Amino acid sequence: MSGTFAAWARWFCSLPNLTLALVNTALALVNPALALVNPALTFVNPALTFVNITLALVNTALDFVNITLALVNTALTFVNPALTLVNSALTLINPALTLVNTTLTFVNLALALVNSALAFVNSDMHLINTKATPAEVRTLQLMSLLAIYT
Repeated sequence: MSGTFAAWARWFCSLPNLTLALVNTALALVNPALALVNPALTFVNPALTFVNITLALVNTALDFVNITLALVNTALTFVNPALTLVNSALTLINPALTLVNTTLTFVNLALALVNSALAFVNSDMHLINTKATPAEVRTLQLMSLLAIYT
C-alpha cells in the first residue's frame, strides 16, 4: 500500500504543475487573440463615443419635441373652452336665424300678394285707358299673374 500511496502522493503533488501548464497553454492561445482584439478596440471606442454623442443629440431633440408638444397641449386647453363657447353661441344664433328666415319667407309671400294686386290694378288701369272689353281685362290679368309666378 505504501507504493500506491506514494504514487497517489506524487500524482497529487504534480497537479499544481499540470494545472499551471494548462493555464500557460491557454494563455499562450489567448494572448495572440487579445493582441488582435486590442487594436480593434482602439477603433471601437471612438465609434462608441460618436454613438453616445449622437444619442445625446437625439435625446436633446426629443426633449425639444416634448416641450413643444407640452406647449401645444397647453394652448389646446385654452382653445377647447373657447370653441365650446363659440359652439354654444352658434346654438343660440341658429334658432334666431331660422326665425328671421321664416319671417322673411312670410314677408316675401306678402310682397308677392301686393305685387299681384298691383298687377291687377295696373292691368285694370291700362285697360280702362285703352277702353278694353271685360274679357280682354281678365286675359291680361291672368297673363300678369302667370308672369309673376313663373
